[in-house]
Amino acid sequence: MPSEPNDTEVSPLEQLRAATPDFPNDARLASWKSTAPGGRIKLFCPDGKRVFFLRAVSGMELSKIQSEIIANAKNPDYEVQVATVTLCTLWCNVGDAQHRIDDGMLRTGPAGLPESLWAVIQNLSDFYEPVQLYNFSMEL
Repeated sequence: MPSEPNDTEVSPLEQLRAATPDFPNDARLASWKSTAPGGRIKLFCPDGKRVFFLRAVSGMELSKIQSEIIANAKNPDYEVQVATVTLCTLWCNVGDAQHRIDDGMLRTGPAGLPESLWAVIQNLSDFYEPVQLYNFSMEL
């Protein structure tokens, strides 16, 4: 027999809010949404402990980042990822940088973190995988 919804159940967002010091309040989230490209922000919590609030990147911002990457960088794609993640991370509970993430934290942290955060930002910014493009469109 299915159980009745419990009025005392707490959403995952509320659980994170209660367990995470200085978690952004609703007014701050609304402020971020009002200034984010397309009004899109996302909470990314890969392990139930680390919390990242990310926003989309605009076309102009990405173009500027790409033009600032040194032409002979060993890995320009990685440099674009790191710079974009640094720009688009609104808040995190990792490190001591006033809840901001910086270039050094990304380079010295877990190897996959910059790419994972970049993937979330890409999705927020309307970059889709080929299979998603196929699924989200139809021939007429």
